[in-house]
Amino acid sequence: MNAILRSIVPVIQQAKYVKINHFRLDDFCSRFEGLYQSFKIPFIPFSLNIDDKIQLDFAYNSANFCYWGDPKWAITHQGREISGAYGMKAAFNRALEERFPLLDASYLENLTEMDLAHIVRGNTTIPLFQERLLFLRQLGRILNEKYHGKSKNVVDAGEGDSLRLLEEVTSNFPCYDDSAEYNGNKVLFHKRAQLFVHNVHKALEKEGKILSSIDELSALADYKIPQLLRNRGIFEYGPELANRVDNYQIIPAGGVEEVEIRAFTLEAVELMVEKLKPGFPSLNAINLDSYLYLEAKKKYPEDKPHHRALTTAH
Repeated sequence: MNAILRSIVPVIQQAKYVKINHFRLDDFCSRFEGLYQSFKIPFIPFSLNIDDKIQLDFAYNSANFCYWGDPKWAITHQGREISGAYGMKAAFNRALEERFPLLDASYLENLTEMDLAHIVRGNTTIPLFQERLLFLRQLGRILNEKYHGKSKNVVDAGEGDSLRLLEEVTSNFPCYDDSAEYNGNKVLFHKRAQLFVHNVHKALEKEGKILSSIDELSALADYKIPQLLRNRGIFEYGPELANRVDNYQIIPAGGVEEVEIRAFTLEAVELMVEKLKPGFPSLNAINLDSYLYLEAKKKYPEDKPHHRALTTAH
């Protein structure tokens, strides 16, 4: 089993603020019709070979976190306003078009505040700007120190296995070590690291290759999927947590409440996969995660808000 899933067991057993409504989960699964949705990039991407795509994705995911705010950070690119994770992808795409050498580890290692501010310029200041700057510099430095500046060498160190690559990334790049403490237990999430591994798998798949053990990856513990699960009645929050979320109060990153929300996100997706697998044999947690994320992007008037935590984890 993925070490992430082993680590959340104490949270599921001891939780005080979050629980799963299994009747609603079963009902959701009974209506599932398959992975009929797919991500559509809202801009024309810069043309890159596979090694450079991986290099760019590693940099992008190092800065891919926490976009919410009032107003929500967004950029204008190719005539469209793009926010969130796609906004960051678009910002990096725009930077390549503007000749910023984002594929050069030495450039990232010495990235200036001025350059990053220009790269992520948008309708408002992006949250956690200094953390993004730190992570990109750290990425460049470690790539140069250990991998001859190339993300391809990180992937090669994984020897074609998803879990080995995940271990390589989380063990050697502190900005990808997404973990927390819960009642004396270390809980792993590694949201952005798993996303990078999954993106590598998809890039290789287009070249006729794959990473093994891709079915062993867990869902990605962010803030959109818990919102969907709660709006569908699958998640139930205790009164105190519900009040804080519904009133847009920030909850502590890595605190008990946030850890429970993230752990139960993984647990709920695993339960869904278990129930759906007989009818959809190729389904795995990370693919179902993608489906749920796209469902979460659909907005309805009665929707409750997502939880808010200022965090580099998601």
